[in-house]
Parts: sequence; structure tokens; C-alpha cells
Amino acid sequence: MQKRYDSVRDLRASFAQTSFAAALGKETDARGTVTMQRPGKMRWEYAQPDGRVIVLDEKSIRDLEPEEKQLQIAKLTSANDLARPRSAS
Repeated sequence: MQKRYDSVRDLRASFAQTSFAAALGKETDARGTVTMQRPGKMRWEYAQPDGRVIVLDEKSIRDLEPEEKQLQIAKLTSANDLARPRSAS
């Protein structure tokens, strides 16, 4: 099984996501596609009306929110940055 997993270089799948914003007491649903490519690349494309796109590579994460006309870019120092919780600001 590990040998088969190691041979996979790219993957594309549909996703469904439910998020809960405790501060707003609101649940939201989203759908889209995720594409992964080795080594270290990932792209999340949310379906309309959201249209959000998140792109990760080994150096940064980019979050494009077309509705807000906003692009946020954060540098990553290691792959572990993705798993590290962000501190509240």
C-alpha cells in the first residue's frame, strides 16, 4: 500500500466542507475541487458564489478572495507551518 501511495504524483478531487464560526454562531457550507501535486503543491478552488482560491507550495500560502478583492500571502518556513495553529491577534 505504501509503495502505491508513493507512486502517486498528482490527485484531483471534489470536496464538501462545513464550517462553524463560533463568534457568529453561524454554520456555512462550501464545495469545490482540490488538486495536489508532489512535491508540496496544493490548490483549493471553491465553487461559486464564493470563488475563493487557496494555493500552497513549499514556500508560501496564497489566499485569493475575489468577493473581497483581497489576496493574502504568507511565507512558510517549513511544511510544519501548515499544521501549526495560528495565534489569536
